[in-house]
Amino acid sequence: MKSDIRAILRENWNTIGIDEMKSKFLGIVAFLGFVLAGVYHPQSIAREVFGQSPASIHQMFGQYWTRLTEELNSGDRQVTYAYSPYGIKKRFPKAQLKNFEVVFSNNQATSISAWMSLGLSRFSDNGYPLEFNSLFTYFFDRPLSSSVYQKLIYDGSQEHGSLRQMHFCVDTGILMVYEYASVRDNAIYIRYSLDERCQESYPTSSTMPNQSS
Repeated sequence: MKSDIRAILRENWNTIGIDEMKSKFLGIVAFLGFVLAGVYHPQSIAREVFGQSPASIHQMFGQYWTRLTEELNSGDRQVTYAYSPYGIKKRFPKAQLKNFEVVFSNNQATSISAWMSLGLSRFSDNGYPLEFNSLFTYFFDRPLSSSVYQKLIYDGSQEHGSLRQMHFCVDTGILMVYEYASVRDNAIYIRYSLDERCQESYPTSSTMPNQSS
């Protein structure tokens, strides 16, 4: 392609004016830009949610809808911001939810969660809901590729009562808590937060709590 460009330049240099030559050259550069754009796709930058300030989170998810401020017994100041569920509904059109929330402790994001009514149909062998991969990508803007992905931390499927929880690692240092009503394909709540048990170096034998029947 470079040789073709040089040939065009040599052919036209003596027959057209400088201004017109510049115009043709810029047109060729623009064309090359479109060609390269079609074959080059830079990787998106992973979105860091935890540890970010409210202002940074607002830039990611838009203007917040509501804000709730609480003083905890520990003396920490906790603020919960609610955001529009529009982006989630695009991925789960049948889901029923009013918003999603990001919790901040001392001005740093510590968890992101959503109450919902969502029917699930695809699960891994250990019960991880595969539909939630899309939700993780929406929140964190990166694919799931960590070695701790789908690592089971807590299995509450045999608990008494209608509300049950499953805890899975989904990325390095990130825990997903998924709650359902009676049957696992009826999700009502999901939360992502930091958890040391999801570090790749954490002992696997120490992840599951003792459960007595």
